[in-house]
Amino acid sequence: MASQTYDIITVGGGIAGSILARAMAQHGAKVLILESATTFRDRVRGEAMGPWSTKEAIDLGVYDTLMAAGANLLQYWNEYHGSEVMDRVDLVAHSVPRKPMLAIYHPDLQEALINAAADTGAEVRRGARVSEINPGAAPTVKANLDGQSTEFQARLVVSADGRGSMGRASGGFSTQVDPELNMVAGVLLDGLSLQEDGVHHWMIPSAGHKSFVFCQKGGRGRAYVSCPTSTEYLFSGPSGFSQFLAGARAAGVPDEIFGSTTVSGPLATFSGATNWVEHPYRNGLALIGDAAGATDPSWGQGLGLAIHDAKLLSENLMANEDWDTAGNAYAVAHDQDFDRIHTFENWMADVLCRTGAEADARRERILPMWHQDRSRNPLTIINGPIKPLDETVRRRFFCED
Repeated sequence: MASQTYDIITVGGGIAGSILARAMAQHGAKVLILESATTFRDRVRGEAMGPWSTKEAIDLGVYDTLMAAGANLLQYWNEYHGSEVMDRVDLVAHSVPRKPMLAIYHPDLQEALINAAADTGAEVRRGARVSEINPGAAPTVKANLDGQSTEFQARLVVSADGRGSMGRASGGFSTQVDPELNMVAGVLLDGLSLQEDGVHHWMIPSAGHKSFVFCQKGGRGRAYVSCPTSTEYLFSGPSGFSQFLAGARAAGVPDEIFGSTTVSGPLATFSGATNWVEHPYRNGLALIGDAAGATDPSWGQGLGLAIHDAKLLSENLMANEDWDTAGNAYAVAHDQDFDRIHTFENWMADVLCRTGAEADARRERILPMWHQDRSRNPLTIINGPIKPLDETVRRRFFCED
């Protein structure tokens, strides 16, 4: 079995792994990406990033890469009551980063970023089937490539391999999971007639239903439906799309929005329960992106958190020659920022997604006060984890002050 040595090995060449690899290769590190896919295929995953993530993409030098790969700028957040636009928020004018959202077809996003990492000097091995991750003072990874088992050694192994991360198990990390409140289904559609410069959002909070469309270019967009777990919709199989349409209708989407569209990709459904590990670094192994923590996908923070983790870890590695110290510093920062996003999502769910008489009464009190004073809502999912969510912020959010 051959053996090779690197500064950093990233297990996974998706968004988090490729951005980290690019940043560290630019910094002079010897980086290896082990990616299982030889070709990235369409799967239902996050394809939009909020203004805070757009700003971080600029900071990391990958914004132009995303735009060249076909990213669409989403400047407006459109809230609907049926077909009527109730609110149209200019994200550039009203978000803290003063940036639009971006939406991009996920396989194109992955391909662009892994190629950008290769262009900066990272070595990319595709079709790599990782069989072992062994943490330690000199961590190793075993992978099967072209029928041959190879062991790779590094100063640091970075597990960027998603929710089912091998790194979580190999590093002995304990996974935390929220109670399940909702499920989220997504599908790629062509033939949309919606304005392409924004997000389109329908919601019936009293029923716990919401639906989004994140527009790409040329009439394409990824549409999502979020429903309580108690509903009986089956978003899969031959009847899946008709059930998806029923879920969208229950969220207030007019039939004509999706009536003339073409399904252009798989339909998949995910649990909305947040899952995460605490302190995602130990013993020469760091977890980033969904491997470190994945929040409720209905709030659209997956891409943002992946980019943010790559930024946090690379900045700490560049700032400290002791990578064990840098890894622990990354984990502390990750936990703080992930907790802010997670906390805010739970607050929003309490106001907008819970059902019953108590939840309805809460909305009747809170929503008019939000409309009168937008500063009550810190909009962390748009602005990022820049603001501590202390008791004063909580009381203003829930209009208890």
